[in-house]
Amino acid sequence: MTVREARNGFLAHFVTYVIINGFLIFLNLWGIGLAFHGIFSRASHVLNELKKREALAELMARERRKQT
Repeated sequence: MTVREARNGFLAHFVTYVIINGFLIFLNLWGIGLAFHGIFSRASHVLNELKKREALAELMARERRKQT
């Protein structure tokens, strides 16, 4: 085996390593996004957010009535 063949072999393995690990990183990020989507779409979370919005809207309506 020559030095050139050894370098070409290393380069081929290195490129394969980078491509596969890049894909695995992408899968992990997608999985994290999927997990957060699952957490934030639970009924309890959605209902809490709706309650917060209703309370804020009521507070803003009170403030508008005070100003008039």
